[in-house]
Amino acid sequence: MRTTLIKWTLPALIALTALACSDETDVTNCPEGQERNPVSGECRPGGDNPNDPDGGDPGDAGDDTDGGGDLIDADHPHDGRDDLEPWEDESGDGVPNQYDNCPFVHNPDQLDSDGDGIGDACDNCPDTSNTDQAAYASNPVDERGIIMGNACAPGVEYVDTVTDSDSDGIPDVMDNCPNVANADQADSDGDSIGDACDNCPFAANVDQTASPGNPTGPNGLVVGDACAPEPGQIPICEEQTTEFERLNPNVYVVLDLSGSMDWGVGGQNDHSRPNRWERAVAGMNTVTNELAGEIRFGVGSFTGSCNTNALTNRLSMGDHNATTIQNAYNSLDPNGGTPLDYALQNVLNNDRVSDPGDSLDDQRVKSVLLITDGEPGCGGVDGAEDVIEDLRDRGVYTFVVGFAFNSPSLQRFATAGGTGSPYLASDANQLANAVRDISNILVSCSYNLDQTPPDPNQIWVSVNGTYLPQADISYNGNDNVLTLSESACSQVRSIDAEALDLQIKMGCANACVPEQPTGLCDIYYQTCGEPLECESCSAEICDGVDNNCDGRTDEGCPECSINGSSCESDADCCGNLVCGSEGTCGFGCFPTNVACTSNADCCSGQCAPVSGSEFGSCIVG
Repeated sequence: MRTTLIKWTLPALIALTALACSDETDVTNCPEGQERNPVSGECRPGGDNPNDPDGGDPGDAGDDTDGGGDLIDADHPHDGRDDLEPWEDESGDGVPNQYDNCPFVHNPDQLDSDGDGIGDACDNCPDTSNTDQAAYASNPVDERGIIMGNACAPGVEYVDTVTDSDSDGIPDVMDNCPNVANADQADSDGDSIGDACDNCPFAANVDQTASPGNPTGPNGLVVGDACAPEPGQIPICEEQTTEFERLNPNVYVVLDLSGSMDWGVGGQNDHSRPNRWERAVAGMNTVTNELAGEIRFGVGSFTGSCNTNALTNRLSMGDHNATTIQNAYNSLDPNGGTPLDYALQNVLNNDRVSDPGDSLDDQRVKSVLLITDGEPGCGGVDGAEDVIEDLRDRGVYTFVVGFAFNSPSLQRFATAGGTGSPYLASDANQLANAVRDISNILVSCSYNLDQTPPDPNQIWVSVNGTYLPQADISYNGNDNVLTLSESACSQVRSIDAEALDLQIKMGCANACVPEQPTGLCDIYYQTCGEPLECESCSAEICDGVDNNCDGRTDEGCPECSINGSSCESDADCCGNLVCGSEGTCGFGCFPTNVACTSNADCCSGQCAPVSGSEFGSCIVG
């Protein structure tokens, strides 16, 4: 198994780059066909054997890896072993070449402290699993004179970039869904958790909290609280009882009855029907039929002289049915000038937006709806703008509709009135749509929030105790405005205002931020950098336990079972190791004439002493 190393500056991974080999290693002074191992110092046959008969020893690999610095052009301690006679003992330590965990270094004890299948005597990180033995040329030399491997060298971040649990071609350490295949690594909400394994793929939620009872999403996961209809276990930091609890708003409609409203579609000399006024009346009739029960209307029209009598109050503010409202303007005929500023001054002076007989008048939202088709006369644009600003100072918004008319003055009026932009209309449908849009603002599909949500991905809206689906809620952080879908808004409008209880709840900010692994006892994603309580924080060894508490088990270990590891069959064991009767991998029995240390080593059951040698020899029983 080959493990790629990355040398990075946390928290960001540096892109993998091709490595140049160092020229520092002297590969001369060895017999022809051999080269010197800079780790162990031994000469051995060079290169890998493509006909490897041992099935792949742990770490049996070439000498190149991709990483973040220059790697030594070094052979693995097991490289070249396959070219040795399997039952001979190259290192003279009493262990046959095919079983020796340091085939070129004398180590009769075969000690392997980190369990990575490489004996301590030739392991460049004897206490940290690293089957690849990769090392940067700049790494320090240990007390044995061996250049330290990247897995244990100080200042080097060593990460297993080979393990790919879901076989999608992305190593686990770089995979945003390490256990779910997703080669595209799609992450729609940018929370570093891939869509394929994210329980809220369109709402950032690193913690992935999902309360019992949440529905199952399209990807088969229980929907996370951040995108569930209810907040569940997520703590609420802000709550707002919105303006949706208010009573129906007061809207005073100011209609331009000047002579130009008698023009046809073609303009001043076009007297065809319907003229501007008739088209505007048709649009008003449509919206009053729809909204008379949701808006309290008052109506005035203006034309004629430059004085405050320019406005005629046609219908005082109150609760009126559609017919009553329509009768206030249906029979009128346009004629005269456009004293807009005086008309608005009349609205201001007489507080036309209020209803003195309404005990709840102070609690209602109040606005003026101005429908005009020309520039104001008398005091002109400046005069009208000043009055609109005075109305705004009293908390009265002015919505402006240019009917068959557009001019920079309309934008000035809308800005002064606090409503953003003017509306433009030239027929009944366009006027009706404009008033519907205004109604949606007043009877609110949009809310200016009192507080900025701690986490814009965690907002819930309940209507009379029932939470709206998340799909019906959108938030604009630039304006700090929450908007409901049209269907949700219609639902709210159908409820009597006095019986309506609309609540906005905002989840606490999630301080959890995905981090790259930063050392022992730091789990990737799950603890988001917070220490993980664990019994020990030792170097990882190949024992089926997460020794270093980094959320991964046996990283850097061979995929097969090494000497002493558990097994179910010989196929589980590395190289020529066999699965013994006790369920652990170990040496097979030695044939005759092979060095041995006890009778248990020999297939014949007899290990005969050899004069002058610390080892015996297997003999025929």
